[in-house]
Amino acid sequence: MTPSLPWRGSGTGVTHCPDRPDQLSAFVDGALGLPARDRVRAHLVDCADCRAEVAELRGLRERVRRGAGEPGAPHHLTNRLSAIAGEGRTAPLYARPFDSRRTPGASAGRLPSRRRRLRRIAAGSVAGSSLALAGAVGVGWAAAPPTRTPALDPAPTARGEFAAVLAADGLGNPAVATARGTDRGGPRVERVSLPTGPVGPMQPAGAREQLERADLASRSFSLSGTQVIQVRHLNGYWTATAEVQSDPRGGSQVVAAGSDRQKARTWWPAVAGTEPDSADRVAERHSLVSGPGPVVAGRQSQLVEARTPTGAPVSRWWLDRDSGVVLWQQTFDEAGQTVVSAGWQRLTIGAGGAASTRPRTMAVNAALSSVGSSAWHASALVQQGWSCSDSLAGLELTEVRRGAVGTAGAGQGETLHAVYSDGVTTLGVLQQRGALGGAPQGFVWDPELDAYRSLGMTTMLTWQSGNTVYTVITDGSVAQAARAVASLPHEPPVLRTRTERVLDGWNRILGGGR
Repeated sequence: MTPSLPWRGSGTGVTHCPDRPDQLSAFVDGALGLPARDRVRAHLVDCADCRAEVAELRGLRERVRRGAGEPGAPHHLTNRLSAIAGEGRTAPLYARPFDSRRTPGASAGRLPSRRRRLRRIAAGSVAGSSLALAGAVGVGWAAAPPTRTPALDPAPTARGEFAAVLAADGLGNPAVATARGTDRGGPRVERVSLPTGPVGPMQPAGAREQLERADLASRSFSLSGTQVIQVRHLNGYWTATAEVQSDPRGGSQVVAAGSDRQKARTWWPAVAGTEPDSADRVAERHSLVSGPGPVVAGRQSQLVEARTPTGAPVSRWWLDRDSGVVLWQQTFDEAGQTVVSAGWQRLTIGAGGAASTRPRTMAVNAALSSVGSSAWHASALVQQGWSCSDSLAGLELTEVRRGAVGTAGAGQGETLHAVYSDGVTTLGVLQQRGALGGAPQGFVWDPELDAYRSLGMTTMLTWQSGNTVYTVITDGSVAQAARAVASLPHEPPVLRTRTERVLDGWNRILGGGR
């Protein structure tokens, strides 16, 4: 790495830039990420001093790369040696190796002395030590790994974790969770398909009880059949179909297919040991109404709708009147547009008895372990150096998940996943220790949000702050995700000092690092 210059000379004085970036050396070496590089470039546009320093750094870098030629002796040293030689300075050395005929007065130099000899020995020792130290520094610098923190691609972990949270929701849909986790869409359509047919009067009475029954039914019956999934993306909807087999004790297996004919296969484990609370969370934040609904997948339905205080719909559930199973669900954003529409086209409902005996050949997507959900846990995590609050972007903290997640080429990394929800919309904030390895695949830089934004069907934004990579992922609107991003830290990346790089290099040489 090119050494950074703390100042540059201008004429006879020294000028300082009060806003000089600390990463000029890394900028010249091409070691900065895109956000930091853009900030340095923006500063250089208006700062002549820093532009001159960058030019000096680049020149120094080129000289070091090419190898500097052997310099000639300084002029003042030549004059001093000539003065010591006196009148015989023009005679060749081989002609006067033992010339002692010079008079003391004619000699301009001094005879060798023990003191000067000791000084020369000491100077030689200091020079040797300096050379040894310089060599050790150079070896450590060259052997140092590119960076102390691993380069991360947070997208796969974020998608898998978020999908696992959605699949565990009692009012959720494992087929939608699979689509969110793989981020694979099918053919695009302009309008969503919904259950059609007459709907009776909608009344508040019994609506909460109907939703609580649906929350419990997801843990009580085995289900099998075909679902259609439609997720809003830009000005249209991505669609997919999924074959689903679900057992309350054996888990859910989903095979989803899009237009590319490639299938996403997922097994979601059964939710055990927790009380159904999804309906309660919806009822606490929204008003509920219910009424007779149309026939869905050959079954008579009961329609339950969650509304904002102004009466705008937030979500609708078409429930099977006999069992309470969710036949179809539709969610809305703040503008009243449909975000997700998904439900059964063909459905068989059975009793949820013994665990499924189907072989589990599909991967389990859950990677982290739940460690709490209260404000106390949020406060404890803040004291440990994480960013966590009990509410974010109008949603309440419902779960904290934590553990080690393997990343490509980076081994195991500590990951924290804070989940926020109001029962309808879910938003996850993942924090991973490390450095963002450039733009993740399928992401573009959003200068307004100061983050990379996914182009896939699920709203996801990621950026680096300090030594942590943050990722916000949600099944809600982009506006809600933007509010969450604005509330989280955006600190400059943590860079290694020169001393730390040399020490890292020797640690690697001596077997303490890879």
